[in-house]
Amino acid sequence: LDARGQAFRLHPDVAAGLAERGLIAAERAAALASDRLPRDATLLVSFGGDGTMLRTARLAGGHATPILGVNVGRLGFLAT
Repeated sequence: LDARGQAFRLHPDVAAGLAERGLIAAERAAALASDRLPRDATLLVSFGGDGTMLRTARLAGGHATPILGVNVGRLGFLAT
C-alpha cells in the first residue's frame, strides 16, 4: 500500500509489533498507528485466523465498516 501511495493505518498493537521486530521504523509505526480505525476506515483488513477475524469484528463494533479477512492461520473458515 505504501509503495502504491495508498493511505492506510495500523492498529496500535500491530504497529508496535512491527516496530519491535524491526519490520518498520518506530517513527513510521507511530505515524501509522490509529485507535480510531473502525470510525475512520472504509475497509478493515484482518490478517490471521478465525480468532483474529473475531477480534476485528469486535473492534469494528457497531460501525458498518466492512472487513476483509486474509487467512494466515491454520483453520480459517471465517477468514477465508
